[in-house]
Amino acid sequence: MDDRVKSFDRIKVRHLEPGEAKAKYLARIHESEQSFGMTSEEMEKLVSTGDDKWETPEILRWMSAYHGYQSLSRKEIPTDGTVGKTIGVSTTGD
Repeated sequence: MDDRVKSFDRIKVRHLEPGEAKAKYLARIHESEQSFGMTSEEMEKLVSTGDDKWETPEILRWMSAYHGYQSLSRKEIPTDGTVGKTIGVSTTGD
């Protein structure tokens, strides 16, 4: 196992460099924008309405990538030091 990968029960966490994390976030953002036919900004407005229909796993992953990318682009340092440096990978096939 790569020394940058840690296993916690059924979730593996791989530490990423900021540039690699930004690239992964950007790929998810572009994929989601194409899939839904709207920009991330437009989807963020819909999610912010509080309507539960926008709280799907796919949309939540999209918004997480969008906010992570924004954070890394502004070079924000999260208080726990983990945002933008790790990604979770489900080993359950989800």
